[in-house]
Amino acid sequence: MAFIEDLRSTVRERLGALLEGVSRVHILDFPDHQNIGDSAIFAGEMHYLRSRPDITVVAIDSFATFTGRCDLEGHAHFIHGGGNVGGLYPKHDRNRERIAGLLGPEAVLIQAPQSVWFVDEAASSAYHNSFDGRSGFRIGVRDRESAERLRDPRALLCPDSFHLYPDYDPPEPTTDVIILAREDIESASSAPGVATFDWPAARLTDRLLQNIRERTIGWPAVQDALRPSEERWVEQADSRVRRGLELVSRGSIVVTDRLHGMLLALHAGRRVVAVDNSNRKLSSYAAAWLDGTDAPVKLAPNLAAGMRLAESWTG
Repeated sequence: MAFIEDLRSTVRERLGALLEGVSRVHILDFPDHQNIGDSAIFAGEMHYLRSRPDITVVAIDSFATFTGRCDLEGHAHFIHGGGNVGGLYPKHDRNRERIAGLLGPEAVLIQAPQSVWFVDEAASSAYHNSFDGRSGFRIGVRDRESAERLRDPRALLCPDSFHLYPDYDPPEPTTDVIILAREDIESASSAPGVATFDWPAARLTDRLLQNIRERTIGWPAVQDALRPSEERWVEQADSRVRRGLELVSRGSIVVTDRLHGMLLALHAGRRVVAVDNSNRKLSSYAAAWLDGTDAPVKLAPNLAAGMRLAESWTG
């Protein structure tokens, strides 16, 4: 699939620009939750960083385990990418602003590629108040609309980091069409009477540890004891990505309103019918990176229409 190799090349180039001059990084906001898409982003970021012998990961923290450790000398703070700039997920916005407040304005603070959607003018103002005056701040965005919303000349257009995940050899599909549909605040479509599924819940042990870490925020000694090793963080993310790849591989065609449902399915060699979520992530991403390529993607206005399009595609 030529389009995937082209995207990988672009991601490497753009992440290289965001990390220019950096030799040590502290990764922040590890996705310690059930969203497989966020784990896919982290897994791609780690594959990139580990491909760079000139860069060392000195620490990894989630939202809960970050205790304000900004005293590691000579490193950049690298905030995990995703889609949480703009008020949809306030705790991640507040965490990002807290990190900025702990650092001097010249400290290198990198926001990995994001989709940006400001829920209101207050959310936009909060972003600009925290980051406009920071000479050491760098940010990537995943589509042109996000760059326009951000109104930040430092924003660098960059595809999703998941594209750097290793090639996947999928099993044979077990059915013609599956529907992976959001059941959260970003859902914008429904298909009454049609069987759908969303990303599964995290494993019980992971959920219990996540709950404990979040309940002990503000207790640094406890957080230090509960902080997993780098390898454990990486293994947890990789396990979730593999589950996601196995799920989307069940169908020959995947109808989805999840951005990473689309991306994981494409990496598994499946055809995709993409339906926009509430903030138009899928069509914006497709317009930026998939139009004019050999990516087997079609767009539909809602899940019901997506199902009809998928059924006609199988014929």
